[in-house]
Amino acid sequence: MNKLSKDIIISTAFSFFNVLFNFWLIKEAEFTLSVVHLGVFLYVRRIAPTFSNFSQLGTSQALIRFTSIDKDNKSKLKIYYILSISIWILMSGILLGIYALFHTYLSGYFPEEIAEEILKITFVYISILHLSYIILPYFLNLRKIFTYNMIQLLIASLILLFVFKFFTIENDLILLFKNALSVIVLLLLLLLTYIIITLKLYIFPRFQEIKTVGKDFIEYGLPRSIITFSDMFLLTVGAMMIHGKDEIIGGFLIGITLSRTILIVLQPVSLLSAVISGHKNSEERHETLVNLLVGGTLYIAILTSVVLFNWVDVLLPLWLKNEEIIVLVVFIFKLLSLGLVPYAIFQVLKGIIEVKFFKPLNLISLAIAIATHVVMYYSLKSTIGTIEALSISLMCSFVLLGFFSLYWNRKYLKSHKYFKIIPLLALNVLLFLINFAIHDFYPNFLGFVISGFISSILFLAYSIKIKSPFIKEAILIFKK
Repeated sequence: MNKLSKDIIISTAFSFFNVLFNFWLIKEAEFTLSVVHLGVFLYVRRIAPTFSNFSQLGTSQALIRFTSIDKDNKSKLKIYYILSISIWILMSGILLGIYALFHTYLSGYFPEEIAEEILKITFVYISILHLSYIILPYFLNLRKIFTYNMIQLLIASLILLFVFKFFTIENDLILLFKNALSVIVLLLLLLLTYIIITLKLYIFPRFQEIKTVGKDFIEYGLPRSIITFSDMFLLTVGAMMIHGKDEIIGGFLIGITLSRTILIVLQPVSLLSAVISGHKNSEERHETLVNLLVGGTLYIAILTSVVLFNWVDVLLPLWLKNEEIIVLVVFIFKLLSLGLVPYAIFQVLKGIIEVKFFKPLNLISLAIAIATHVVMYYSLKSTIGTIEALSISLMCSFVLLGFFSLYWNRKYLKSHKYFKIIPLLALNVLLFLINFAIHDFYPNFLGFVISGFISSILFLAYSIKIKSPFIKEAILIFKK
């Protein structure tokens, strides 16, 4: 097995672990915290990565690109990391200034009794995550994929989960964050020290050299930070629009988390495809990748959405215990699931769109989606209710993201006959009816297992019998 194959297996395995430990963390939070504090916990965990992606000003994306290109140029590597660390220090100072000037206003986004402390924690969390975006590319570009994924897993959920299990007094949200963030920042500072010593960052190059090399580095990173921020902001702005309604924020954010589970396998494939497209950036190569990704997403995401739509109410009680939260999450997820296939298409295509096209097409898609989400929410909430307006507007944004991703690649898309769309849709209508009927008679985990088994057999039989050009080509590509 070659190095690339091992890296793919490790990255895919960690994608599953990330979801698994995140679900476990949410389960512990739901068991330990009140409904209001659960909402705040999930809200902070959504806000911090969103705004840290903006505050890092694209240094993470620039580090991944430029340290790969100049991996043997120690002088340039040193400049890239000096610039990134300097930007982190600068942005931490700016965050401190924003807190000092606007903390009274920003505290209004949190429950009054814990607003001041939680706001401080949120700002610290943003700065800590910014630091992680400097450290992670170092290990990624050394192809230390296990180390890279392990650090990411620790920061994302494992440390928080460990603190929840062993060091948290019941319902003490402030103590939880303080303990967890202390461990995370200690880990990151140790890793930063290792990088500083290894690259000898304490020996500064000449200012003129920093200025010359840094120009392209900054110009590359800045627009990409806006795209990454916008991608995350789409899933954050909804919670911000309903601030003050902490009893439903938790359910809404859990619904979003559940909706993104179908991307576990699709995201690593998207990243690898973007790299392949960039290395062999021909029209023919791009066309092959677009159709491979769209076809794979259609086959996987539609089936997953059909099964989860029918069985989410049976599966959720195995994870969560609060009946009110379960009912809320089921309602939100069923609405969002109507837009999951287009959203999955956006997620798998955004990497190659970024590589292939000079224009910031992903940013245009995201700007339209965010505007639609906000405008539709405020237009509908007085008529149909807060949570309904929030979920429907986000679902419509998902649909728009998928539509525009296909539109940008319309030149490369093959006809519906290539994917056998009509037979595929007919199959999934049949699978929906089968799942619905079995759920009606056996609304329990046994029913889910039976339904999943029947769905898998029918789907496999369809794939073998129909033999669409897409499936034939996909098999040939993976055999190479």
